[in-house]
Amino acid sequence: MRKEAEKRGMTDDGWEGGIMFDEMSIQEDLQINKRGGKTQLVGFVNMGQESECIRFFMNGKEEKKLASHVLQLVYLADNGYRFPFCHFPTTEANSSELFNIFWRAVSCLHKWGFKVGFACMDGSSNNRSFLKMHFMDDMNSANPRKEQFTTTSLYGYNQKVSFIMDPSHLFKKIRNNILKSGSRQYDKRLLQCKGKYICWEYWIGAYQWDRNKNTCRIHYKLTDAHLFPDTQQKMRNKLAEEVLNEDMLTLFKAYQNDLHDGSHLDATVELLQHTSKLIKTFRDRRPIMSMDDIRLKDNEDALQWFLNWENSILHDDTQDSQSRKRSLMSVETRDDLVSLLMGFNELCKNKFSKNGGSIVPARLNTDIVENIFCQQRAKFNGPTTNPTYLQYCYTVNSIILGQNTTSNNSNTGSTASPYAMSLSKPIHPAKKIRV
Repeated sequence: MRKEAEKRGMTDDGWEGGIMFDEMSIQEDLQINKRGGKTQLVGFVNMGQESECIRFFMNGKEEKKLASHVLQLVYLADNGYRFPFCHFPTTEANSSELFNIFWRAVSCLHKWGFKVGFACMDGSSNNRSFLKMHFMDDMNSANPRKEQFTTTSLYGYNQKVSFIMDPSHLFKKIRNNILKSGSRQYDKRLLQCKGKYICWEYWIGAYQWDRNKNTCRIHYKLTDAHLFPDTQQKMRNKLAEEVLNEDMLTLFKAYQNDLHDGSHLDATVELLQHTSKLIKTFRDRRPIMSMDDIRLKDNEDALQWFLNWENSILHDDTQDSQSRKRSLMSVETRDDLVSLLMGFNELCKNKFSKNGGSIVPARLNTDIVENIFCQQRAKFNGPTTNPTYLQYCYTVNSIILGQNTTSNNSNTGSTASPYAMSLSKPIHPAKKIRV
């Protein structure tokens, strides 16, 4: 990893970045691996010596379990340089295991010259508990918002580390909350803002109006899969973002103007005004180079709007606790949203207060890790089949050699070149090599 960075002569932006991590399901299987004249069993959970000791003290015995997941860590530099530097077999890593592994990774990376300024992850329960562990007070409670989701590195290094939730997962969570909002019997929520409801029926109504009335549709990308997604379609980032983006906002404004009284759509239009800006910002490949960037101002406006919505409902004495809960998005979604916007803002502050440089918002997501998982699945029996852990280990090097060193989610991705292997002789001298 360091040699590749030196070979490319990277500037300071290549030595500063963050850690992306996520988990993938694997087949529970115990296999024999021969390496260096030694035979070992591969497939057991192995999260490091610290985790083994903690598990021994908690259970009072030493036991081995087959791994059902793999935890993958990827380093992503501010200039787009990326490298999957370690992975662990696990059964869904808990918060204490993530804590030990993350900070051990920070220390190891620093020894080789790489500085970690942020961590990006999805909003699973274990990841959220891991985040809160850094903000515990004397009363054993955590308030990450008070510290802007940013803490000082445990190893010093004069480094701040911001914890940022993955925007791709966040947009799907926002869509799913609206999808469950309405007056139908099976709806779990009835989102309400400033006395106006935000219901999924409004999206369906706008879609049908656009399809039936307009010869040239305003939001031509909308399909039934967007409005009536099945379990698999709910996992697609593109479908979630296209019902919250600028095209959707334009459609709702036209739909509202065409109605005799469209005031009931006011809250929905306000919501789309902010979600469309967030999607546009975190899919933008243009770098942010100063705190005066208009996109940071849009993030701040969106954050303030969501916080005002939250406070207005939580302090509404006319509703009981159950009604207040139904009127807001889930606690997890709200916390992830605040983590993304506060953490990203602090990351930019720390970055620009030191040596300037730039940050490309489109890179700040765990899609890089998801792409590795897709390549892992595709290597064995098709993209829907998960490998065993031994197969995962064998494939990692192939993935590293086959991908670009610089993320394509950037304005420099088109000029990136793949990793190079420096060999003094052909791999198979007896074979003819066709050019």
